[in-house]
Amino acid sequence: MEEEGWRLDFDGAANKCGNGIGVVVVSPDGARLPVAYKLGYEATNNEACILGLETALALGICEITVYGDSTLVIKKVLGLGKVKEERLVPYQRHLYALGQKFDSTTFLHIPRENKGMPGKLRSARLRTLKPLLLFFSLMEVGLE
Repeated sequence: MEEEGWRLDFDGAANKCGNGIGVVVVSPDGARLPVAYKLGYEATNNEACILGLETALALGICEITVYGDSTLVIKKVLGLGKVKEERLVPYQRHLYALGQKFDSTTFLHIPRENKGMPGKLRSARLRTLKPLLLFFSLMEVGLE
């Protein structure tokens, strides 16, 4: 059986416990690295994807397949259609730039019911996480 490459699952969350983002980086041998942040503001799936890509880059990953249930994020990062909300344009530009830092990046949409771990992060982890700021530079994205 052939090993799969590096995988990234991302998701944003909002519920009665707060707002947050979560990612799971999965190595070719199946080891999982979950990362989740509770935020003090309404997050977007774009921020979750950015967190995941920056985590993967920090780990030295060169090739990755990115999975998310946000049709909007996946389609826009692939250049399929125009971003309608002006506030999301800097996120999409930053996602595109991050994707270019890898030797190979594939973005795939998966239905919400097939998500697994990030969905679990969404519901369970938000209750226990302390608010943190994202580690990527908001000034770099243009979202000061």
